[in-house]
This record gives sequence, structure tokens and C-alpha cells, in this order.
Amino acid sequence: MYFPHQNKKLHELFSLKPYQGADPATAQFLFFGLDANYNPDIGSKPYFSEIVSYLEDGVGYWRQRGYHHPFRHHEYGGDGALYHRRFAEIGFTREHAEQVSFVELIDVPTSGRSNLLLTDLKPAHLKRLRDWVLNSRAAYIFIPPGVSRLLRRTPQFSWLPEEPISAN
Repeated sequence: MYFPHQNKKLHELFSLKPYQGADPATAQFLFFGLDANYNPDIGSKPYFSEIVSYLEDGVGYWRQRGYHHPFRHHEYGGDGALYHRRFAEIGFTREHAEQVSFVELIDVPTSGRSNLLLTDLKPAHLKRLRDWVLNSRAAYIFIPPGVSRLLRRTPQFSWLPEEPISAN
């Protein structure tokens, strides 16, 4: 079960781009997550314009600001900040902006703690995710264990191996 965020602007932006960062069809690195979770009151925060700018053009945002996500902004301290601080430790730079995409199992912004159920996943979005995995330029796909357990229970991803694989 998940809780759709109440902010209309976030929903508008996600309806145009159901991903974050680079376009998953052309990115070399896909990072899967459960959902794009935002604080319920994020629309009233002074850094909300950073969120909007990022969702409109994640690649341009990263190149201009020098960091990959607005949750790395010095004023932000809510949910997701730790994840994105740790992600930054991988070492990607603004030169990698076109190569990195974040995709989630839910294609709408959420708030609160999600405990996704199989019935929460939309077949059309799962098909899109499958196409990005199998038919995109992605050379490296990172799927956390909790995400892969849920994906393997869907017809679109029943083939997904339980253990990581390497193309080398």
C-alpha cells in the first residue's frame, strides 16, 4: 500500500516523466527504487522550486548545480537525504548526468511510508520498466533486494534472477 502525494504539481511532472534524472531509454545506469517519496508539505518549502527544476530536467539540473538530486540541497533534510548522500559516494559527477536514471515501481509521487503490494503495481508501468531493462542502452542495472523480490512476483519480471548477474 502506498499513499499518493497530494501535491498537484508533483503529479503533473511525474505524468510527463515517470522517472528521475536521465531518460531510462538512453541512460547507461538504471537505479531502481520502490517509490519517489516526498514529505507531505514539500510544496510549501523554500526548496520546492529545486524539486520542480529537477523533475523538469534532471540532467540539466545536475549539470548546473553539480549534484545529482535536490535532496542533496543544503536546506533539505527530510526522507531521501541519506539515500542520496550515500548515492553521491559512488563518485558520479555532473559529466555522468546523461547516463544515470532513477526509476521506481510506482509511477506517481508518494508520501509517508509505503509498503507496496503486488496490486499496487500498474501493468503498463511494469511493461515500461521491463522495456527499459531489456531494450534500452542500460549496461548497469541496480535493483535492491526488496524491489527485486516484488518484481519477480509479476508476470513482466518473473524471469528476474534471484542473484546479481554480470555481463562480463
